[in-house]
Amino acid sequence: MLGSQFVVLVVPLGLRRLARYLAGFFTSTPLDPPTARSPRPAQRFSYFDAWRHEALVCDCGWSGPLGPDQVEPYETLMEFCCPECDTALAIVTYPTDEEMLANLGKLSKSERAGVLKRHQFIEEAGRLALQSPEQLPDLEGDTLELLWDFVTEDGTRYTVIRHAATVVWRELAIWQGIERFEEIAAMLKARYGERLHDLIPTEASELYLYGDKLSGPDRVERIRETLSP
Repeated sequence: MLGSQFVVLVVPLGLRRLARYLAGFFTSTPLDPPTARSPRPAQRFSYFDAWRHEALVCDCGWSGPLGPDQVEPYETLMEFCCPECDTALAIVTYPTDEEMLANLGKLSKSERAGVLKRHQFIEEAGRLALQSPEQLPDLEGDTLELLWDFVTEDGTRYTVIRHAATVVWRELAIWQGIERFEEIAAMLKARYGERLHDLIPTEASELYLYGDKLSGPDRVERIRETLSP
């Protein structure tokens, strides 16, 4: 089931793997693992392939099924390792949005509803998203310090760019939206040039902007520094 597989994203790494991927400690999800640890290449599967209980053989002599409850989750994939020597034997990539839409018949009713809701959100987010600096309005003032704000209206969450009482732009808010912050900051700089001095996240916006990224505030600070003349 798709839902049960994605729940394991919150399960921490086992102690045996923790030291190897300590570099991922300060991110919300461990870094993708190296795959060239054995002369025998790991078998690769897409999520909707028939990988569950696939028979696997390891160079150390172990053989057995690929247990769906024994995979370790990473940001873009799941990995199954030999229980005897920890060699990577199989890699399962998470489904893309297109793959999920193409395999709705393999999902439960609740999973289908979730996929369709996400697809609807992506389409609406794209429709409302700032695409180019030319869409931004004229603003008065020699020095512009804009606010990156967050509001909820009728259950819908929005990112709002403000200049004093003026709403410069509004679009659907993206969870852990640091990349979107960087994209919009670049378009604001292109539109307002040297007059733009800062894009300041409000306290209300911080949770949705940073999400689970402990490095989020530092990254946003670096982006803001690029805006200073």
